[in-house]
Amino acid sequence: MRAFFQKHRQIIDYLFWGAATTAVNYLVYFLLTRLLFLNTVPANVIAWAISVIFAFWVNRAFVFHGEGNLFTEFFLFTGGRVFSGVLETGILWLFVDILRFHDMLVKVITGVVVVILNYIFSKFIIFVKRGK
Repeated sequence: MRAFFQKHRQIIDYLFWGAATTAVNYLVYFLLTRLLFLNTVPANVIAWAISVIFAFWVNRAFVFHGEGNLFTEFFLFTGGRVFSGVLETGILWLFVDILRFHDMLVKVITGVVVVILNYIFSKFIIFVKRGK
């Protein structure tokens, strides 16, 4: 068991902090849509922005152990998250606002795609060791 954990530590850490980030995102989204009665898109954009800031810090510190330039990593991280955030918001708009699917169901399904995309961006583009 220990060998498995050591071999897959980064993915396990990413999934743990990704779940925490997802919880932040969903909690903010839920509060904005259910308590403040914001529409789907603005609520999702606000939830996304808050969760991106949280995700950057935990991914940099606990998952990928970023040692590069803070601003470069933040710029790349935010760029990847903008891409996946626009994708998520577009899917939510289409399936919730247009096709009238249940918003939380679509948000959960879309979240799986977003987590996979964000891991690929972080591992292979954002937190890579660059030559000095």
